[in-house]
Amino acid sequence: NEEGEIASIVYSVTVGDSSVLLAMGTIPASRRKGYATAVLRASFLDAKQQGLKRSLLFASDVGEKLYTAVGFCTLEHWNLYAFQP
Repeated sequence: NEEGEIASIVYSVTVGDSSVLLAMGTIPASRRKGYATAVLRASFLDAKQQGLKRSLLFASDVGEKLYTAVGFCTLEHWNLYAFQP
């Protein structure tokens, strides 16, 4: 961000020929300033340089506008279940 601090991150792992984005976040003061878009695009470039064929993202609906704006499309909707013994 403008203060030189980390504003947004993306955490990904390589699985086969895919980059799988497992977590992403932007600090509240830096939201809606393009940082998340920048880190996503950087992750795409990194995946391409590694010869990976696709990027997959497991995400909530909160970032759906961002994800579709950078080119992601919805493949599936999942349910999350919890059990408390």
